[in-house]
Amino acid sequence: LEAALRENFHYDWARKLGQLENSKIVVLPYSENELQKRIASRMTSEGVFESTMKIPALNRRKNWSKWLCN
Repeated sequence: LEAALRENFHYDWARKLGQLENSKIVVLPYSENELQKRIASRMTSEGVFESTMKIPALNRRKNWSKWLCN
């Protein structure tokens, strides 16, 4: 996965700069809808208003396992 992602110039550059950690694959035991709710919950807790929230495909926030694997 990491090698394939690094073929993308922007991903590779962000990794070299330390903006992104190593990619990880995690199998989550719940639906896509629940995933969206957990991501929204985290963003709301960090001050993002639901009315302006956009959930990105890639996210630089750290410690996602706390929010997604509990």
